[in-house]
Amino acid sequence: MFSQVAVRWHTTMTRSIVSVAIVLIVGARPTEANEGEIRERFSRDYLEHGQLLLKSFSDVRVRFETATPLAGGRSHVWRTEGRFNRHNILLKATSLFVEPNRDPQQPAPEFKPPTIECSNQRYKFALKPGTNHQYVLDGVYVFDSTRTIGHCTMSCPFMDWQRSLTFCDMTSDPNTLFLDYSDCTYQQKRAKCLRIQYSFFHQRAEKPFTMINNFYFAPDEHWACIGLVLRTNDSNQNPGYGEFVYHYEPSASGPPTLKRIDNWSRNTQKPQEDRITSTTDVLEYVPIPPIPDEEFRLTKFGFPEPEGIIWEKPKSRRYLWFLLAGGISLTLGFLFFRRRARAAKM
Repeated sequence: MFSQVAVRWHTTMTRSIVSVAIVLIVGARPTEANEGEIRERFSRDYLEHGQLLLKSFSDVRVRFETATPLAGGRSHVWRTEGRFNRHNILLKATSLFVEPNRDPQQPAPEFKPPTIECSNQRYKFALKPGTNHQYVLDGVYVFDSTRTIGHCTMSCPFMDWQRSLTFCDMTSDPNTLFLDYSDCTYQQKRAKCLRIQYSFFHQRAEKPFTMINNFYFAPDEHWACIGLVLRTNDSNQNPGYGEFVYHYEPSASGPPTLKRIDNWSRNTQKPQEDRITSTTDVLEYVPIPPIPDEEFRLTKFGFPEPEGIIWEKPKSRRYLWFLLAGGISLTLGFLFFRRRARAAKM
């Protein structure tokens, strides 16, 4: 899936999250009655605003640049552009390594040829540059019933992008346990903190993990999500955890526009070791007309669909044209005979 380091695939981000987000969470699970009451309070506060966010950003064109600092002053820079909606993602990304104290007499580094990474509701795939400006298929992953593939991090204002689950859908999701919901201050703003818990099987680690995440919402900014803290239960009891801080630009006519994402690695026992692992500057975040699902499939790029994948054909709306044509014919006929009747009386 789309990760924050490359802001592309979630599987890559999952590895970094697991390496820095291992911590023992101590606390009793809420009773069923308390869990339901917490879920209801959040739903009552959020749903109306969350539906507005979904409507405002149902289909989005994005362009952003992500920088990951490396050892020795080097950095890895990704430039990405693409489109996404609630269920589909299409991103084209290119990258380069920036060296410190580069000799200005030497040629400037160039970005690598772009790769394409795409995800729909049934599978994800990647394309890499080939010869003669053609793309080569670089892997297809078909989702199963235990899908844990996430969404693009650009969907953070209204979605738990790790699970491709909107916050609206989260209110009724049986696999999400609502632990706490309270007032707080975050980014020096009045905020609401929602703590949730869910479990998933990590394919790479080959073992289950239980995530306990805090989502921070800004009521004064149309309830956009302004932060995410990720922790997991693990026998190692590592005090490290990950945090994403989301920054917005106010809008006079609606929800704010996402402008920057800071990805932090933090340590509860050694806060002096806190560091930003990547920063994403959002250069474009523009709502666009609805994108057809066909735009996110292999056939769009000249490749066959994965074996066993059969898409339902869109229902033909030809009958609407027949009805419209019939209606027009009846109207014209009525007017014609009415005019003849008037002429006969004269």
